[in-house]
Amino acid sequence: MSLARAGIVTPLVGPMCSHTLSMPPPAMPGVAARVSHDRHLGVFVGDSRPESVAAVKAALQAKFEDKAQILTRLTIITDPQIRFQLLKCCVSTRPGFWLRTMSPSLTSDPAEWFDTRVRGSLSEICSTPLTDLAWDIATLPCSLGGCGLTSAVYTRNAAHYASWAASWHNITRMFPAAVTITHASLDTCALPFARGLRTAHRATEASCTALTDNLHQHPLPPLAPKNASIPAPTELSTRFPTAQKRFAAIAQGARWLGAFHRATQPHRACMLSQCQQGANFAFNAVPSQAHGAMLPMSFVTACQLRLRLPLSLLQGITTCVCGAAVDCYGDHCLSCRHLQTHRTPWHNLVEHAAAGMARHARYHVSHDSRRPRATSAVYSPHYCPDFSLLHGSSGGTHVLVDVTCPSVVTRTIVPASSHTPSAAATAAAASKLGVYGNVQPHVVLPFVVEHAGALGKEAMGFFKECRKKVPNELSDRDAARSTWSSWGFSNFYLQSFSVANLKGQGHFFASASAILRARGGVRLIG
Repeated sequence: MSLARAGIVTPLVGPMCSHTLSMPPPAMPGVAARVSHDRHLGVFVGDSRPESVAAVKAALQAKFEDKAQILTRLTIITDPQIRFQLLKCCVSTRPGFWLRTMSPSLTSDPAEWFDTRVRGSLSEICSTPLTDLAWDIATLPCSLGGCGLTSAVYTRNAAHYASWAASWHNITRMFPAAVTITHASLDTCALPFARGLRTAHRATEASCTALTDNLHQHPLPPLAPKNASIPAPTELSTRFPTAQKRFAAIAQGARWLGAFHRATQPHRACMLSQCQQGANFAFNAVPSQAHGAMLPMSFVTACQLRLRLPLSLLQGITTCVCGAAVDCYGDHCLSCRHLQTHRTPWHNLVEHAAAGMARHARYHVSHDSRRPRATSAVYSPHYCPDFSLLHGSSGGTHVLVDVTCPSVVTRTIVPASSHTPSAAATAAAASKLGVYGNVQPHVVLPFVVEHAGALGKEAMGFFKECRKKVPNELSDRDAARSTWSSWGFSNFYLQSFSVANLKGQGHFFASASAILRARGGVRLIG
């Protein structure tokens, strides 16, 4: 029988019977491919001989090259948002099986090659080459402010060690006669698998140490692991069924901390905002015509903002209408008072999402900003709310909702927002309360969404209050609009706020760039 695809050798007769089953005759079909390495259940297996190691690496490289062929077909798709979702969900995750099952020393080169291809594809989507820091953030989970892509290089050690932590106990119990190595000897065993296990453990333990020590005392994301720990190889007598999730969270938390330490002050402010609950839900959105879809230029701008890349819309623009210099990241445009009126569509998109959530929670919504001022002046004499929840407070009085989207990178707030999460939202909420003054017995609700995504304390509190009223369910209308990425009240509305925020910024920067170019603040290129 052919040994190219099977791992069983049958007894032989004739001149070949003198060969042992462990080393079949080289002339037998399929044997030549197995002299240096083998394949079991898709995993390439070899020994410690240099030629065997090289053969396993070459076989894995060929497998990754085969898996990466889909990248060439992604260029057929012109919509950057759909292309991004395919890259994130269907391409960047493809090496995961081999990263879990093969030693890090064998997967290092193929993983780096695969990451280079994925990074190139994301650069094409973003219309600009990714910096190393941008790539680090792009490959962080959305819950940590990243774009959710998977890096083969950064995840391979945690993935491999987690596989052993989750399975070693079961392996030794199921095959006690075949596996005579005990967990106590894993620290000294010279077999290739044990050396690979220890290598993966050292790398994962280093991430855990970096996270728990936090030498520079940087603020951590809300979802970063607390009291993180990694079991030593000698402790694998106990099964760790959630090891993949637990170890990955530690590795990613340490990576976030490293990226934050290298970032500039404005970038740190963005990172702290992006890692708050719901801030980056737009990058989990599988778009449909009814929900989650963004214009191509708006999505590209959103990616460039989240990864702190130069904005294509501002390319060549050097001077604002106010006479100040325009930076390539859009920080000045977000804070310039001469461009504030062009933020209205951005504000309206977020307001629409907030009002829709309130209606779904069975509040009686009055759109005061669209009605004659005399109507709302009765209960809000100093300022007109965006909308009110009539008799919506716990005491039966009105709730005056005012939506605002402050920047976290303005000159006055960035010193605070770069080390205190939601500092911009807190300041904006206080400002709104000051504008409204005393409206008792009614209540003012500043609905703040920072430009980098974080919801203010009051906005998040209102979201949770609405969720209590409708046990995490959607209306028939919203359920018909949602996709599998936005099932349930929480996912749907957090995604709606995030998408509305980024859509609005795309519109704002498109308008701002058109105005600045028309005013002549452009440097001619070429």
